[in-house]
Amino acid sequence: VVSETYRGEYEAKLEEYRQLEIRYYVVYNPLGSRQHDPLEVYELVEGNYIRLPGEPVWLSGIGLGIGRGEGEFGGWRREWLYWYDESGERYLTPEEYEQYRADLAEQRADLAEQQVEQLKQRLKDLGVEPEAG
Repeated sequence: VVSETYRGEYEAKLEEYRQLEIRYYVVYNPLGSRQHDPLEVYELVEGNYIRLPGEPVWLSGIGLGIGRGEGEFGGWRREWLYWYDESGERYLTPEEYEQYRADLAEQRADLAEQQVEQLKQRLKDLGVEPEAG
């Protein structure tokens, strides 16, 4: 937890996590500060934390990346943290995945309807009257 007034929380927590041997330490402060970027990710290497570069940041030990992105959740549109794959593609949230599936189903239904109409037209062109319905 980082307060609005800087009191050394970054360093204190970093040391606490180092002593607990927590492999990754992620700090997210969407407002940023003079001393720190909005997203900082550290990895424990030989007893010391080193800051990992880039964004999204790839966490090889867990096979995921973490980064920031604009999105909507619970009716709030703002910047959020998201998980990313190794190629830097953001994983969909459950809500986005459901919308993706619904859109895909609608596209498939539209395509099937177009194919039916094309087949009906081909039958008509061959002199066969397709059944109504």
